[in-house]
Amino acid sequence: MRWRTKVSFRFINRLKCIDMKGAIICSYKIEGGGNQSGKKLAEIMDYDFVNLHTDEWKECKAKKQIWYMNDDIYKLQDKSREQLDFFNVLKHGEDIKIVLNFVMANTWKDDWILDHNVSKIIFLNKGRVQEWNKKTANTRHNLIDVECILPPINLERFEKVDRQDCDVVRIGRHSRISLKFPDNPCLMYRELNLPYRSFDFMLAHKEIEEEFKDHNNFTFYKWNEIKVEKFLENIDIYLAILNKKTKEQGGRSNMEAMASGCCVIVEDRDGMQDYIKHGETGFLVKSEDEAVEIINNLDRGEIKRIGENARKYAFKNFKTNNWIKSLS
Repeated sequence: MRWRTKVSFRFINRLKCIDMKGAIICSYKIEGGGNQSGKKLAEIMDYDFVNLHTDEWKECKAKKQIWYMNDDIYKLQDKSREQLDFFNVLKHGEDIKIVLNFVMANTWKDDWILDHNVSKIIFLNKGRVQEWNKKTANTRHNLIDVECILPPINLERFEKVDRQDCDVVRIGRHSRISLKFPDNPCLMYRELNLPYRSFDFMLAHKEIEEEFKDHNNFTFYKWNEIKVEKFLENIDIYLAILNKKTKEQGGRSNMEAMASGCCVIVEDRDGMQDYIKHGETGFLVKSEDEAVEIINNLDRGEIKRIGENARKYAFKNFKTNNWIKSLS
């Protein structure tokens, strides 16, 4: 009986993969921003969500395929790639779109892009589009349609955010990847740590948690201990300075903080330049010292004004309509 049930289940899954309206094929191992974006696209397009880190994706025969790629893009450049299951799936696609969330790798010169029905490549910031156009100038790859669209976030989660005034200025950050923190993660918080400020993290870098664990104005949450929208609702300033080696192509967490009405302070590079208007919807800084200086000179009225501007901007510009139009 177990054997018959297992065969039936596999057969149903195979039929589903053949008959699906379309597939979002996602290459993320963890439930981070890229994985969430892929699921959001599947929801708004009414497509099946297929994760490369399960076995079912190998059976996918969808004619419409949207590959939401991360580091796995490198696997398509392997010398033995013709034996990879990627190509057994790609060959069924009659309309294939590639979303390069983070890594471009050598897609700008790889033949597999030209050998399959790739109709469009989507990047998450304008800088990547410019880089692509420069690298593919005077090549056949330049004939492929490219587009820049901000990461798809679930704005509905932040519609009911109810911000309350507080006696202290609340500074926070949520990130599960320690590598995104600066090399000396504690330095900025030593300078910012004043009695009228509080600091919330989900997760914190281990060095930050160790140094400030006995400080009453520091709160450390486990990952997903509370809902992101609730965490951001209780933050006035969202401070997300990155490690210099880290690229933030879209900056999904920054966008969510804006949708929650936070005053966002990030670095003046990568995707953040596409949606942060310095002094209007947030602040773009060149260094940690500049971030500290800005915070030290912000009054509560200015923090509130920037946060309200950011929230209005987010609900006007971060909608998923652009994705529906581009992917349909």
